[in-house]
Amino acid sequence: MNYSQILFSPMLQALHRMKHEYKRTGLVILFDLLFLLVLGFVSSPLVLRITDYLFFIGQAIGKYSSLNSDAQNQALTTLIQNTSMQPYVGKVSILLLIWIVSVYIIYVFFQSLVWWYTVRTAVKQEPEPPLYNYMMRFLRINIPGYFLFVVLQVVLYIYSIFSLAAQRQAGLAGEALPYPFIFTILYVLIGYFAVISYTCIARDTARRSLIPTLVLGVKRFHILFPAFLLALIPFVLVNFILFAFGKSPVLTMVLGFLLFFPALVWTRWYFTRVAWHTFNAQ
Repeated sequence: MNYSQILFSPMLQALHRMKHEYKRTGLVILFDLLFLLVLGFVSSPLVLRITDYLFFIGQAIGKYSSLNSDAQNQALTTLIQNTSMQPYVGKVSILLLIWIVSVYIIYVFFQSLVWWYTVRTAVKQEPEPPLYNYMMRFLRINIPGYFLFVVLQVVLYIYSIFSLAAQRQAGLAGEALPYPFIFTILYVLIGYFAVISYTCIARDTARRSLIPTLVLGVKRFHILFPAFLLALIPFVLVNFILFAFGKSPVLTMVLGFLLFFPALVWTRWYFTRVAWHTFNAQ
């Protein structure tokens, strides 16, 4: 197969599978809906509590934004050791840990089901991995990427606090914070290697799939990354459609449901077919 066939033939093949595997399509959509509902139910109270504590801590940290780096480090160390701040820091740390672990467990449970059905439907390999084995591999293979994602979120939050405080002191309060583009690149790369790994663990254990995921993602970057970007096109189209009907909230909600979740199913099936073919062609 030539380059264009590798990238574009799976588009129609994924649509064909969605049509003929409509029961699995509906099941995957159901798992996606349950994932969002459970995630929102568990996260909302935790996030509200964490936000309250972080707001108080952020106000205290903002007072030291005009100092140089050494003075900032010394001031922040003193602040954290302050007896009046320790309860807030401790509560935030515990709540953050509970939230991070909870999100990971919910993600692994529902999305491993989604990707197990995706791989089984998109490529029909023999033998198919047992569900329990795939879930355990999914749990392990996501740990490095999730850890990096959490670290980036923490770094971005700290950056936002100091940037906002610096803007206030410079008399620029209310203006949009400059967003470091490097974070966007890193988030995209985490997602890129993650979806490749979900195909790889259908063939082998998480430990044996980690290196092949990185090798495949780098070695076949010229195929897989364009496919990754092409897989995002449906979401751009959905956004345009929803924007066009934005004056009707009810219609926007209905169209969002009818278009977003099927687009998500197609995206997974399309990229899985490309990744599977590329993996087998090595």
